[in-house]
Amino acid sequence: MLERLDMAFEDLMKQLIARLHDVVRNQLFEDVAKVQTLQDNSNYAMAKYAQNGNGCNCIILQ
Repeated sequence: MLERLDMAFEDLMKQLIARLHDVVRNQLFEDVAKVQTLQDNSNYAMAKYAQNGNGCNCIILQ
C-alpha cells in the first residue's frame, strides 16, 4: 500500500513540475515579446524623428 501511495505521490510531483515549467516558460517568452515590442516601437519613433529633419543624430540600438 505504501509503495502505491509513493508512486502516486511521485506521479503528482512530476505533473506539478511539468505545469510549473510551462507557466515559467510562458512568462519568460511573454516578457521577451513585450521587451522586443517596446524596443521596436522606440526604434521606429527615433527613426521617424530623425527623418523629419530635427537635427538629431540618433543611434538606433538593437
